[in-house]
Amino acid sequence: MTVATIPPRPYSIAHRGASAYAPANTLAAFRKAAALGADMWEVDIRASADGVCIVHHDATLVSGEALNAMSREALRGVMPDVPDLSEVVALAAELGAG
Repeated sequence: MTVATIPPRPYSIAHRGASAYAPANTLAAFRKAAALGADMWEVDIRASADGVCIVHHDATLVSGEALNAMSREALRGVMPDVPDLSEVVALAAELGAG
């Protein structure tokens, strides 16, 4: 027989971080979500042309260029605040969030 463990309260999951307080899917949004007590963060992931996992919702830039057609370095040049997944994972580990 399997017994499920019910958490003492519902989990608080921050959609793209605290996107009401900072740009969505940025380290600032995830830091704010942790400060507000979020247990977990929901992130959107896209792959760059060189295979780096980028934390960004849309498949294209405002200019219409596809994210997966650009290298991580090129993306950082046009979207400096958009982290890659390894940066978000490191921040989650640092802050004890998920």
